[in-house]
Amino acid sequence: MFLLGHVAYSYIVSKSSAKPLGAKIPISLAIMLGILPDLDILLQGLGVPHHTLTHSFIFWLPVAIIFAAKLGSKSIPLILGIYSHLAADAIVGTVPALLPISSIEVGLSLPIPSLYDAALEVGGLTAALLYMYTNGDLSILLRGSRQNLTVSVPVIAIVALSTLFANHNEISIVTYAFSRWAMTAITIGHIILLALLSTGVCTGVLTYWTTLGGNLDSLPASSSLESKRRQKRS
Repeated sequence: MFLLGHVAYSYIVSKSSAKPLGAKIPISLAIMLGILPDLDILLQGLGVPHHTLTHSFIFWLPVAIIFAAKLGSKSIPLILGIYSHLAADAIVGTVPALLPISSIEVGLSLPIPSLYDAALEVGGLTAALLYMYTNGDLSILLRGSRQNLTVSVPVIAIVALSTLFANHNEISIVTYAFSRWAMTAITIGHIILLALLSTGVCTGVLTYWTTLGGNLDSLPASSSLESKRRQKRS
């Protein structure tokens, strides 16, 4: 599955499981959880194959144990967000679920890209957007919040990982992105996702800048008031 689907399902799974537990998962974290297993793309230049160790359920067990020890039940959304990536990849392909113990591949092996994959990814994005609307996150992204600044992390990750993967495999992104109907639909989904997240980053910057400007404007008045008080005392 492409990052579009991973981001969408990670967001839905982590956010929906956090609510009944009283855990607060920022938008950026809910998205990044689904990207983490694909960080192995950064190591391809060093000879580490993509879609191997970091796509093993066993690989993430120590992380899950540490999260559980530190956060208790509130770690569940974090763990589910990461594992949603592996589950999604197992649906549209296969994953080495038991590495490094076994190299056996587990999954449904659906073709990718295909109409099945496009439906899952675009459908996931649609569901995530609807969930964002109902839980208020869409309003936060569009109206502005300082926490939106952290959304820049998944935006950079999506762009960087996609570019690195294409370069390593000598793939023309533009040509491949519109090579067939299924891939075109997935590409348009990525564009919508990045446009929304980038808008959130921009509103976050504006909110931060406005807040910073307001604080700076108040400094001279405070300094002047303090100066007058000192003069009266003297």
